[in-house]
Amino acid sequence: AQGDTPENFGVKGVLCISEPLYPNMRDTIGKAFNCPVLSRYSNEECGVLAYECPTSSKFHLNTASYYFETLDLDRDEPTSPGTPGRIVVTDLYNYALPMIRYDTGDIGSIVPSDSSRFATPILQSLEGRRVDTVYDTAGRKLIIFAFDGTFEALGKLGVMKQFQFIQEDRTRYRLRLSVNETFSQEAFVLDKLKQILGDDAQIEIDYVDEIPVLNSGKRKYIVSLYDPSKEDSPVSN
Repeated sequence: AQGDTPENFGVKGVLCISEPLYPNMRDTIGKAFNCPVLSRYSNEECGVLAYECPTSSKFHLNTASYYFETLDLDRDEPTSPGTPGRIVVTDLYNYALPMIRYDTGDIGSIVPSDSSRFATPILQSLEGRRVDTVYDTAGRKLIIFAFDGTFEALGKLGVMKQFQFIQEDRTRYRLRLSVNETFSQEAFVLDKLKQILGDDAQIEIDYVDEIPVLNSGKRKYIVSLYDPSKEDSPVSN
């Protein structure tokens, strides 16, 4: 409740799932409960795939229960360590419904462990869903983390609550923002986005009270309606 302090709680730790845990969110939760805040990588089909290490903040893969691969975006060929690819998982203990080389739909990179305490491989990056791929105005594929710096800065300032970035066609984009009454950074946002997307990017900003959640309870921060194989044509729903 309003006015509560960390002394009012007996929370030993907070474990976050579903949505990305941005630094401003981690800071807010940590200050409210005065406890460590950790994230984990999981999906509904398989379960918990990786845990954030409390000492190094790196994500250790759960290789006791799963076999992990990263494959090329367009071919079933393995990517080299540290190179982003499709995260493919084989569940070693699901005997009721075997999950063999299951394509999670996530894009990320895996590297060997550099920890003396934990030998399990590290999920070095998680770079979004394959269906969330967006392109700049020159047609170059972008990784969604390219946008994080801009929106993390607004989160740390406390002026932005939620955002959703949408590519509508090759050069048209839409940004939905949920902000508070002190927000005055529209010019800053447009400038940063054009640095990423191109000077000819046409960006519309919609101010909303809240970004709706999907049936899964998650919010899609990046949405692509653009199919590069059909130039300038939105994908039909």
